[in-house]
Amino acid sequence: KIVFEDTSAIFSADIGDKAIEHLAGRGDFLKSDILKIPHHGGAGWEEGAGFFLTVVSPKESIISAGRKDRISSRILSDLKHLKSNTYVTSKDGAITIISDGADWKVYKEAEMRS
Repeated sequence: KIVFEDTSAIFSADIGDKAIEHLAGRGDFLKSDILKIPHHGGAGWEEGAGFFLTVVSPKESIISAGRKDRISSRILSDLKHLKSNTYVTSKDGAITIISDGADWKVYKEAEMRS
């Protein structure tokens, strides 16, 4: 987890169910503004995903996925239910997030070029 003043982000790599169970006791510490979704948004971690996403409750979610990656509809549904703005790199291109510590702005690749 990275915290910059009032803005926080979790880069969860390929977190698995055991790590999610371990982190479960951290409660509010996991709550973050931004979450890099693990496993390219795939079904490989669906079992603990709902719990993890609910605890983190990200306002922004980034799924780093290639064109051939199959993103879980369950994960997308969970993010939609949480009202998390979701960005998928195979569709949106590279994602850049800029923060001044109080707030942040998400830019899609095309927006950074203009």
